[in-house]
Amino acid sequence: MPRMLKWFLYAVIGLFALLLAAATLISVIFDPNDYRDDIAAAVQEQTGRELTIEGDIRLSFLPWLGLEIGRVTLADRDGFHEDPFLEVEGVDAAVRLLPLLWGQLETRLITIEAPVARLMIDEDGEANWQDLVDRFADEDAVPAEPDDEAPTGELPPMLRDAAFGGLQVRRGQLVWEDRSIEDRKEVERFDLDVEALRVGQPVAVQASWLGHGDDLPRIDGQLRLQATLDEALEQLDLDGLEMLLEARGAEVPGRHQRLGVTGHGGIGLGEPLRVDWPELEVTAAGITLQAAADLEIDDDGAHGGIDWELPAFNLRTALSRLDIDFPTPADATALTRVAGAGRIDLEGERLLLPELGVDLDQSRIELDGGIENWSGPELALNLSVDEINLDRYLPAEERRAVDEPTAPDPGLPDLEAIALDLPLEPLRTLVLDGGLEVGELTLSGLVMEEIRGDLSGDDGRVGIADLQARLYEGDYHADTFLDARGDYPYFELDHRLDGVQFAPLLEDLLERDWLHGRGSFALQGEGGGENLYQLIEDFRGDAELDVSEGSVLGLNIPHMFREGVARVRAQPRPEPPEDEARTDFGSLSAGFELRDGEIHNDNLRAESPILRARGAGHANLLEETIDYRVRLSVIDNLEDADGRPIRELKDVTVPLEFSGDLFSPRIRFDLRAALTEQEIRRLREAQQRLDEAEQKVREGFQERIEQELKEQTDRAEERIRQETESLLRRLR
Repeated sequence: MPRMLKWFLYAVIGLFALLLAAATLISVIFDPNDYRDDIAAAVQEQTGRELTIEGDIRLSFLPWLGLEIGRVTLADRDGFHEDPFLEVEGVDAAVRLLPLLWGQLETRLITIEAPVARLMIDEDGEANWQDLVDRFADEDAVPAEPDDEAPTGELPPMLRDAAFGGLQVRRGQLVWEDRSIEDRKEVERFDLDVEALRVGQPVAVQASWLGHGDDLPRIDGQLRLQATLDEALEQLDLDGLEMLLEARGAEVPGRHQRLGVTGHGGIGLGEPLRVDWPELEVTAAGITLQAAADLEIDDDGAHGGIDWELPAFNLRTALSRLDIDFPTPADATALTRVAGAGRIDLEGERLLLPELGVDLDQSRIELDGGIENWSGPELALNLSVDEINLDRYLPAEERRAVDEPTAPDPGLPDLEAIALDLPLEPLRTLVLDGGLEVGELTLSGLVMEEIRGDLSGDDGRVGIADLQARLYEGDYHADTFLDARGDYPYFELDHRLDGVQFAPLLEDLLERDWLHGRGSFALQGEGGGENLYQLIEDFRGDAELDVSEGSVLGLNIPHMFREGVARVRAQPRPEPPEDEARTDFGSLSAGFELRDGEIHNDNLRAESPILRARGAGHANLLEETIDYRVRLSVIDNLEDADGRPIRELKDVTVPLEFSGDLFSPRIRFDLRAALTEQEIRRLREAQQRLDEAEQKVREGFQERIEQELKEQTDRAEERIRQETESLLRRLR
């Protein structure tokens, strides 16, 4: 046995000496630089591109079988860049020679210096790499037979036990240019360090890059992680992931923003591809998104779920950090707390939202639903909100203080400038089925409760059906649809209020109280246009108003009659009532037609214990004009300023006219014009009789007072005389 071992050692030493001598001989007599032209010709034949080796080629043999190459360039395709398609300043790679003798692969650190790739698409959409793809694509290639010596999914023993010295890339560069859309992007520096690795063992990876492009800022990126690839090449684990992106430039909000990503997980490389990522955290502008994913990806899409959470953050602070201008909300506490959590389930072409909750300040918003057939798409959506005051989020300048005086209405804004720019194209193919539920909603001053409705959409018609709500002690019912099939949005409305109190409704909606009472209002119609002007002009509809036991504010019709009577009687104008101007009524009803931007009414009816009103006319919303007449009749005794009945006005009809500007109309009430000369004479005679009766009453009172005074005086004198005589007798 020792003798055999001795001869074996001699053989090994001899073989080593032979290899050493051969390597020395080859390095002396063989110069790889002599074969530059042959290498370039071979590459030219295979690629159709010119290869230029500018630097030296050096070979080493012991203890490493190594190759070092200087600058090498590969020309671009004809008609593209004059600069090379690919270039590299130097490559250094080597394998240890002796371990190869017993089937073990061990490499030195592979270094690549300044690699550059220039990718380009020309004006006709042709790519400068397409010819290489076409050359090397072999559509008739027969799949290789499986190797019986190595189990399927496992590496050959040489690679399984290999020790790679790592990879180092310095000053890499990538240029992307698409001249068909005039777009250019560039990674001007890329560095990569992959530590020495073995299959099945963790390996540290570090990378950094600097990029920019058209409409893009300069982006600095850094990446660190530990990657582990199992021997079967079926599982890649990524631990300690840390990535930082920093964007700088005039295009960046605040000229500098940071995005951080951390986490760990694994990727199953088999069929199907599996992603198991239990922890991922993304942070930017003070907002943190935490997520976990468990997915399988195959030809049919992704299957599995993603859980996500947004810890509470201040949205106003985040918007400020992003340099996003937004109007200051009316409520200083609005948008200061946002948080959320939920889950996304993926089933091929289906995306399901089984649970999604968002906290917006004091409001809780919950949603569940899903999306199918993304090309459609088909959307199921159920939205629930406990309570929300949308007026809190309006710009502060749009919310007038409660105690601020109401300025004269300046009229409507420029209606043509209010574009109805809605995304019609995606709505045309949308299929929607869902529901809406809100506990309490405040919008434009209106407060609505117990809101429920059905969301629906099909064949380009999207909206809310059977919407119900409670507001101002009454009920609200509505159907609202948007027809997106035309060139501009087209609306269909059917709204009704029943049993509501109009005073608080109008006060909250318009900040102007002009109608009291309980009643109903209905509006039904349809129309469309590219802007609000066209919508009003095109709208066709009908409306009805019915109110009982109420009053109209801003007009005191009985006082207007009293003023008219005073003018006819040539008396001083009576003082207006101390309380606000108002006219009470027992019932009020009217029907309206909306056509061509005008509102027409010819059946206004109002009744009160002493007055009757009938009205007709129209208002033009586009021209902001009004021409309306109300016929007023006194049906019972109306008292004058002194509380005396004016019986002569009974059954007299007086016109009340509104004309001119819609928002500041001229109001004309002419009692004299409504009365005949005989009625005027009767009023004056009645006034004269009243004056005479008053004078007689005064004269009668005067005579009685004088008589009573004389009688009282006589009695007093008689009593004094008697008292005096009695006193004198006693004195005697």
